[in-house]
Amino acid sequence: MNSSSDDAGNPSPEALKQVLDSLSEYSISIGRIKFHKTAKLAGEGGFGKVRLAHLRSGSMMQFFEKPITVAVKELHPAGTEMPLRTAYRLAREMKVWAACKHENVLEFWGFHLSKDFQTAYLLSPYMKNGNVKDYLVREAPPLEHRLELVLDTIRGLEYLHSRDPPVVHGDLKVVRRDCSSHQTATRLNVVLNDNGKALLCDFGLARAQQAAPTGLSTGKGFKGTFRYSSPEALDFSQMECPSDIWSWACLAQEMMTDKCPYPNLRNEAIIITKICGEEGRKTKEDRRITKDFTPPALSETGVASPRLLELLEKCWNFLPEDRPTSTMCLTEMQSIYCATTGKLIPEPTSESTTTLSTTPPLRNSALRNAEAGTSSLSMQTPSTQSSSGRGQFPRIPGAKALVKRYVGPGKAPSKRNPKPSQ
Repeated sequence: MNSSSDDAGNPSPEALKQVLDSLSEYSISIGRIKFHKTAKLAGEGGFGKVRLAHLRSGSMMQFFEKPITVAVKELHPAGTEMPLRTAYRLAREMKVWAACKHENVLEFWGFHLSKDFQTAYLLSPYMKNGNVKDYLVREAPPLEHRLELVLDTIRGLEYLHSRDPPVVHGDLKVVRRDCSSHQTATRLNVVLNDNGKALLCDFGLARAQQAAPTGLSTGKGFKGTFRYSSPEALDFSQMECPSDIWSWACLAQEMMTDKCPYPNLRNEAIIITKICGEEGRKTKEDRRITKDFTPPALSETGVASPRLLELLEKCWNFLPEDRPTSTMCLTEMQSIYCATTGKLIPEPTSESTTTLSTTPPLRNSALRNAEAGTSSLSMQTPSTQSSSGRGQFPRIPGAKALVKRYVGPGKAPSKRNPKPSQ
């Protein structure tokens, strides 16, 4: 399915009203939110920043009660965007986010939208353990805990993909600072709760995979992060669940090795070329030839488990339909955890709303695979290829065309080796 039907760029005032009315119980008055002058900036991206604030209860006794600390995502206009468009982005994000209830997805607590649309806030619990990337740098956890965190992220993603309709996150990554030369915004797309569990967050680019337009989209265009993006994601009309799988593998690689995808590359044009290949692919058959295509990580990246590396490389298959599903990745990650640590899979800390990621049969299957030393990915990945021989995803433009689109003319990759990022 081509996602352009869900991203038509023709927002509907009626759709905005319906979302605001349906989530009215989450509406929070501005008087209950108190920012400190020295409020810590917890994160910042292309369309907003996250600050810490105190939230009062709203009861008659609120001034006698201790307020709770919350994270407030403040959406701001992009470029010359009108405030009304910011309201559409807020509605689109919270429409998806508020419906997600899972132990590995950050909880949605509420929103504030002023009548003139000048102020748009999304509220969630404050995670004192912070961003997963910061935690990895600060604590340097052992292999076992890293595997647990990777398990948490695929559990959360499998939950999103198992919803009806499936939810595509669209911006999976765990970075503190993008390696690109001019993109230095803080990202907080995976955080840790008080129990040390990883939670997926930031649903600004997420959407439900459905055929009908939502009436909330504000325009087409690539809004993700280049080095974590799949080839089809760079051709922005093709964001689907397999694109999340590619990005999740990049995220898992970084969580295991402390290395972002293509860690020695800073030039965006070179990154795009690496992802899509020097000449691109004109047909589905041509795209199977990957001699000039470089996945984000190879054996020298330091991934400890050969089976984990094998899983990641399957997730980086150039053809989206040949990548494993999130359920297959979860099953294999559970098996890898058991085989690597010799321990049972950690039980969820709370009751999950999905039956796919926490049922005993799935865990038992992982244990059986670990004991037998077999891979759950030995089965053939389901293909979405139609009977006509054409894949679900349209052709990918050549890398040179993508470089020109995103980086601009005259920015062709230099043949000189770039300096490694710090």
